[in-house]
Amino acid sequence: MRRAIEKFTCFVLSLAAASILSFALMARLAHRGAPARSPLPLLVNTSPRDARDLSLAAIRAAAGTGASALAGRAELAHLGGAAFPHVLPLLESLEPAARGRVALALGPVARRMGVASAEDLATPERAVVFFTRFWQDRSADFRSASVRRKVERLAERALPLRVKEVIELDTFALGELFEALGRVRSPEDVKRVERLGPVLSHITGAEFPLPPNPTVAQAARSATEWRDWAFDYGADFATLDGPGRLAATVLETRYFRFLASVPRAIRGDDPSGSARLAEVLASARTSLPGVLLALVLAVAASTLLARRLAARKAAEERVVFAATLLAAVPLAGLATRGAVLGAVGLIGTLALGLTALLLLELHAARRQRARLRHAVARAGALVPLALASTLGAEALLGRGLGGLTRDALARSDLEALLWIGAVLSLAGSLAILLPDPEVRTRASAAEPGALVLARFRPRAFAGLGAVVGCFGVGALLEPTSTTPIGVLARAAGVSLVTLGIATVTAAVVALSLGVLAGGISRAADLLLSRLVEVSSALPQPLVACALFTFGTLSGALLLGGLRGVEVGQLLRLRLRERRAVEDLEPPGLGHAPLAPYLKRVLPLAVGPAGVSLALTGAWFAALEGAGARLGARATPSLSALATSPGALGLTALALLSLFTAALCMLARDVSPREQDEATPASPLVLPLRRRIDSTRPPAAAPDGAGTAASNTDETPPSRRT
Repeated sequence: MRRAIEKFTCFVLSLAAASILSFALMARLAHRGAPARSPLPLLVNTSPRDARDLSLAAIRAAAGTGASALAGRAELAHLGGAAFPHVLPLLESLEPAARGRVALALGPVARRMGVASAEDLATPERAVVFFTRFWQDRSADFRSASVRRKVERLAERALPLRVKEVIELDTFALGELFEALGRVRSPEDVKRVERLGPVLSHITGAEFPLPPNPTVAQAARSATEWRDWAFDYGADFATLDGPGRLAATVLETRYFRFLASVPRAIRGDDPSGSARLAEVLASARTSLPGVLLALVLAVAASTLLARRLAARKAAEERVVFAATLLAAVPLAGLATRGAVLGAVGLIGTLALGLTALLLLELHAARRQRARLRHAVARAGALVPLALASTLGAEALLGRGLGGLTRDALARSDLEALLWIGAVLSLAGSLAILLPDPEVRTRASAAEPGALVLARFRPRAFAGLGAVVGCFGVGALLEPTSTTPIGVLARAAGVSLVTLGIATVTAAVVALSLGVLAGGISRAADLLLSRLVEVSSALPQPLVACALFTFGTLSGALLLGGLRGVEVGQLLRLRLRERRAVEDLEPPGLGHAPLAPYLKRVLPLAVGPAGVSLALTGAWFAALEGAGARLGARATPSLSALATSPGALGLTALALLSLFTAALCMLARDVSPREQDEATPASPLVLPLRRRIDSTRPPAAAPDGAGTAASNTDETPPSRRT
């Protein structure tokens, strides 16, 4: 029960953290450098605006002369009646000339309220006299209780006198007017919106008109538009106290505006939001079951193959070699070609690629007995990759969630992108609730096998050098050609740089976090666990698209860091498994030896993690290719070409696969591995003796053996052992 509560808490917190990060990235992706449509800040409002601060600043500006005075007068006219409680009591404290200029600046507000004539505001002196008398007579009307009572009466019945009472309060009544809109569910609610809408338009100047005899949906849409306007500009007409100002740092943001719209869309109060949500859910129902089925098939197939390989060692090398070659193929390229055959082809290609990835994971953990549990946990971590590949294939065909995402990106529809991101986050974060991939392994009674140093095998070096050489030479020879070879050559050069940056970044992050979290630092362990949960909850297909808006190289760097978190988690698990097998405590100064850890545990853990690190090229190419299909703006590369149909796409897919496969073979060849000591013609072996418990009590000597015991104590320690 305790573990279940902990997992659920991590699930909720990871979703919350991922939603904040996703919102920031989705907003950048939707706007793509264009100015924001809302004046509110994105996540945190460091300087909340309110009527008091704006009014006092406008008085100081309007009391003077020059360009700043014009801006101050315009601001006072914008603030309207909401500025009266802060401006009119201060008129007497101003100099006569400044007092007249401020009174004239308030003239348009008085005319909009219908409380002054042209003669009352003809000269500065008359304007000062008018506003002084107005505040003496009407200051009691600018109270919250009085305003609420007048607005409630107007919402019940739109008599001319009631309309006039509210209009005479101007922007001071906006808060109560927005609150009085309420939920629109019945014809009576429609009539209320019809009564309040014209008053709001007169006061604010904004227009959200209703047609004659509006329906409930039309009235609800109008009320939603007024609420959105209030989120963007309503803070200028409200006065914040201490707690309210502190809360405004979070409430007056675009992120909170989206959070406030979520309940309205779910309840049906916002017809546009509800229709958008229904469209996203309908598309998800056609896309997510295929991904789930592909994962189930991959888990079953990889588990069965791993058990067969454990029983038949002769075929192990060939099967693992074939799985490595298949895992090196970018999954998005496979998915786009399988989708041509329909839903069955898409599911089959996804299952094939995921099976290869899971088989490599199960083969790396040789002493892992609970293979099914391990496969299920690792399949949860592969959900974002499978979702990205599915969305890329569906975007190419114009159907499902992928087609909807492509259209939302083309329209810069932030709300639709946020709903799609929420669905993807929920699907990816389910991996947090799955059982842990780590299984506590007891130390074997037999001695571990010998550590075999890697032999130099030129095949991987030659293959990697050949592929890199082709990339570089092609990019140099065909820098500006528009022929297919020239396009392929330029794409190869871009891919060589981006894949290199992503792989190196992933290696640095994985080694720094994985080694520390593998037993050296408890803080690093907690940090890596939280980072893995947040990365699983991120909508990685959309995140990849958003990261490329920072630039191709910056996107490769950031995606490489995201991949490094996943590889670091794998390295952490391998380190713990090897320590359990070797029966070693975590390394540390003063309480555990470091030499056995460096000689035995670390090499055998880094080897399998190195293969996963080498697959960063395929992982990056899958996300970049899916992003290209969805409409992300990035420099054309082999990853984008690999998802396109035709001979050019097949050639790009083959080049990417060869490059990643060469890296994987190189990682396998240079990694130390474990071999039984009885194997003949073993290469150089690094012996590792198990630790001997120095506190073990000596065996009791039999009676009459005192002399023999004393002689034994005089034996040198080396001879005694």
